[in-house]
Amino acid sequence: MVVNRKLSYILSAFCAVLLLFGADTPEAEAAAGCRIDIGSKAPQLAGPDLNGQFHSLEDYRGKWVYVDFWASWCAPCMRELPSVIALDQEFQNSNEVAVISVSLDDDSTLKDLENIRSKYMIDYPVVYEGSGWDSSNRQSWCVDAIPATFLIDPEGNVVYNEINAGQASQFLKRQQEAVRSIQERGGMVAQPASGGVIASSGNPGNPPTSGLYTPHKRIQVRTGENLAEGSPSTGLSNYRDFEVMVDILENSPNVNRYQLFISTLVQKEDGNYDNIDLRYDIDISTNSQDLYHPYSVNITDRSAELNLAGDGSSLVPGVQVMVDPFQRKYRFIIPLPARILDIHYVLGLYDANLGEYIRNQPTVVDLSSFGIEY
Repeated sequence: MVVNRKLSYILSAFCAVLLLFGADTPEAEAAAGCRIDIGSKAPQLAGPDLNGQFHSLEDYRGKWVYVDFWASWCAPCMRELPSVIALDQEFQNSNEVAVISVSLDDDSTLKDLENIRSKYMIDYPVVYEGSGWDSSNRQSWCVDAIPATFLIDPEGNVVYNEINAGQASQFLKRQQEAVRSIQERGGMVAQPASGGVIASSGNPGNPPTSGLYTPHKRIQVRTGENLAEGSPSTGLSNYRDFEVMVDILENSPNVNRYQLFISTLVQKEDGNYDNIDLRYDIDISTNSQDLYHPYSVNITDRSAELNLAGDGSSLVPGVQVMVDPFQRKYRFIIPLPARILDIHYVLGLYDANLGEYIRNQPTVVDLSSFGIEY
C-alpha cells in the first residue's frame, strides 16, 4: 500500500495491514474515528470520469460493485491494475457486476493517468476529481492508503474491504453459481433490505440441498472503543483499560473468530518512549444449551511474531474477553500503560462464507474524546 503520510505497517497472517499514524499530524487528527464498518451502508461516491461523464454509486444499485481507489503514481496500484481490468472484463457481459475506480491523481499527473487508461484500454469508469489526496470521495470513504478496495452488494452495503480483484472474482463466481443452482432446483432466492441473501428449496428460511454453496449473507457489525481511567480489569493504577466493542447486528451471521491488532506509543516512567505492537487470535465457542457455561474463549497471543521495533509488547498483561452470546456482543479489553500517546487498531473477523478473515478499516483512536491530552 502507498500512503500520503508517515505510516508504519503491521502485516498479519491474513495480509491485513495496520496503519499507524503519527499522532501529531493533521491527517491523523482528521482520520481519528473515521471508519466504515463491515455491513454498513456505503458512503456516497460521485464525480465525473475522464470524459466528463458524471457517475454515482447510486446509479449501480441492484449490482455488485467493486470500488477501487488508486493513482497513477502508486506502484502497488499499478501492479494490481491488470487484475482489476481482468475482473471488469470477466463480468462485462453480466448485468450483475460493475467496476468503478476513483483516481487520486491531480493536474500534475493527469497526463500519466490518461496515458495509462489508453495503454491498458480501461473500459470501466475512472472517477477523477482533480484534487489528488484532497478528494472528497477519499475522505468520505475514510481511505488513508491506496490501493483501497471495497465490494458493495446490490443493496449498497459494504460486504468486504481490502479485497483484491482476484478474491472478488472468486467470490462473485461462487455467488452467481449458487444462485443459479438454487433456481435450477426450483428454489427461491430473495434479498430483503435487512438480511442479505436468503436461499431456500421452496420455503424461505430453509437451507438448500446439502453440500450446496449458500449465497452470501453479509456480516453486519457495529464497533466502538472505550478507554477507562485506571485499569478495572487488573487493578493496576498505572494502566488504562482499552476496550474494543463489537456488536453483531440482527439478521447477520454470527462471528466467533477474531484477529485483533493494536499498536500504540507510550511514555515509560523513565521518560523514554516505547512501541507496543500486539496481535491476538481469539476463538469463541458458544453453547446456548449450557446456562452455566454458555461460551468458552481461547486466546492466542501472537505479538512476538510481529518482529517489529520496540519490545514494549511485554509490558501488556494480556487481553480479556467479555461475551454476551445471546445478544451477540463482544468486548475485548486490553490493559495498556497509562501514559498513552496514540492508539491504532484493526479488527479482523472470520467470514465462514468466504473462508478467510475480513477486516474493518484501520481505526485511529481519538484520545481527546476520552479527555487525554498532553
